[in-house]
Amino acid sequence: MQKIKTYAKYVSQNKILIIVFILTAVCGQIFQMLPYNIYENMLDTKFGFDRLEVQHTMNQLGQEGRFVYIFSTFTLDTIFPILYVTFVLGIFYRLNFQKDSIYLLPIMAGCFDLCQNIQTSLIMKNASTNNMSDVQIIFASYTNQVKLLLVFVLLVLIVLGFFRKLIIKN
Repeated sequence: MQKIKTYAKYVSQNKILIIVFILTAVCGQIFQMLPYNIYENMLDTKFGFDRLEVQHTMNQLGQEGRFVYIFSTFTLDTIFPILYVTFVLGIFYRLNFQKDSIYLLPIMAGCFDLCQNIQTSLIMKNASTNNMSDVQIIFASYTNQVKLLLVFVLLVLIVLGFFRKLIIKN
């Protein structure tokens, strides 16, 4: 736990937070510029999905689009969680969160994000939804939902932390 807080302290420096924020924003922009309407069809951005949504996404992307989806998942969408976890850890440190366990939340979000990326890539490599099990789709959807819930909790904690810091200053 001490290593996580040491890392959080290091990345809480203004210049590092600014750089990580800019890199996160650039990464988000690149997602939006991906060909084959990948951004509009990303399973990552839905709060859960089922076989029909997966089939729709696969049909929308086509074979080449699915290849680019998988490639972007193992490049951009691997970098993105690292960036937002780093940013949130730095912000948590800046907001003076004392409880050690709170520093595990962004790491858990990043881990669920990476797990979901692997799952959606495995889904996208299939020729059709007939080649995949319900368990695979449910697991990918579940990891996606947990990731999004954790990210929501992180945002709420940051907002509450800023309000707490404003109140304490005044």
